[in-house]
Amino acid sequence: MGGVLVEGLDGLSHSKRRQEIRRRLLFSRAASQWLDVRYFWSVEACVAALQEGGWTIWATDLSTASELLCGSPGAAPPPLPHKLAVVMGREADGVSRQMLAAAHRRVYLPMFGMSASLNVMVATGMVLNSLFNCWPEARGGMEAERKQQLRREW
Repeated sequence: MGGVLVEGLDGLSHSKRRQEIRRRLLFSRAASQWLDVRYFWSVEACVAALQEGGWTIWATDLSTASELLCGSPGAAPPPLPHKLAVVMGREADGVSRQMLAAAHRRVYLPMFGMSASLNVMVATGMVLNSLFNCWPEARGGMEAERKQQLRREW
């Protein structure tokens, strides 16, 4: 299940919100066909749904309060939650304060060089790749029945 918290659309009518969402999804059309997507119009609604579903929230964050995604170098990574929601921030200002407050863990990827951030699409790919490298048991966790359903729909 994928979820999208849509921020920055305050004051727009329902139809204008839908148009903006469609415009934004043009960039991820190929990947979104494999997801069940729910839209949330507020951080509170998103957090409530995650909590109700038993999800653990990890938020990406570049502050000193965050820790390396895979844990300390040379140490075993921390346990991977059974149901994990990874929150990626907006390029302009990162994850909202409300979502950071709700997160069980704040994480970052090590960066080298002069730049401390990446665009959100690249950062998301790197975070997901790092998750699967640190916790290989998470690969292929989709149930066979769900895989078949997605293939039929695709």
